[in-house]
Amino acid sequence: MPIDHNTQRRLRQAMAQLNPPWDVTASHGFSYLSGGYSNENYRFEVAGEAYVIRLPRQYQDETGGRQLEQMIYREPGALRVPALVAMDADSGLLISRWVEGPLLIEQPPTTSQLLAYLRNIASALGERPASSGTHYDPVAVSQRRLEIAPGEIPNAVAACVARLNWQPEHIVWCHNDLNPWNVIAPSADPRSWVTLDWEWPALNDPLFDVVTLHQGLGRDPSELDDIAEAVMERTIDSMRVQQNLLAFWLREYGWAFGRWHAGDRRAEIAEQMRRAQASLDRALV
Repeated sequence: MPIDHNTQRRLRQAMAQLNPPWDVTASHGFSYLSGGYSNENYRFEVAGEAYVIRLPRQYQDETGGRQLEQMIYREPGALRVPALVAMDADSGLLISRWVEGPLLIEQPPTTSQLLAYLRNIASALGERPASSGTHYDPVAVSQRRLEIAPGEIPNAVAACVARLNWQPEHIVWCHNDLNPWNVIAPSADPRSWVTLDWEWPALNDPLFDVVTLHQGLGRDPSELDDIAEAVMERTIDSMRVQQNLLAFWLREYGWAFGRWHAGDRRAEIAEQMRRAQASLDRALV
């Protein structure tokens, strides 16, 4: 979607803060990339090369630590991530190379592709030493966001908060926001898929990433036990899967609830609250 001159000027000003290795006035061909919930994302070109610039939205809330995100982009190891051009860890401004291909939400994977990708990313993240990470607690994160308007918390959400005590026995490095808007599939081979938006890298139950992508794709929760065991390649307690499912939808509700009550009244925020509450209602039956 083409954008106006005022927005182009704002983007070039943001670029200038990042001091990329080219003249920002040479940037052109700006287009808005839909699907960014926490950030505004724009594609543009310079000297025949395509890039993406990320601008955190006005109501950007806490992240897992921009320094950790920057570390992932600079030292990806076996992870496939966009090539970083410039990043300001304090503000969250970022420029990366454009990656050609559909988002996973636009081209949903087969079950075999989904399993292969989840195994690949779990393996790559598992190479990072667990002793060097911070912990991600989706329940505590959600509770902080719900505190903005405690009198408006639905019963299902309150019941979920009371029920969950997030103390996973097995923790590894996780993405923690592995939704299908954050995965680009340049080809049918999951080994080529590129993972975006590493704003929450931290130690967590690896099943949280499995549930996040599975549910983000709108797949049936009843198959999660089988999916989890296929990814982890061992028997998984169904209660552990259920805990991750509840924690995921609580996090999704809490994030949208916090944004809504902070003044972000976009339709997609309201829809996320509705969908998350309905999913919690079903899961708690």
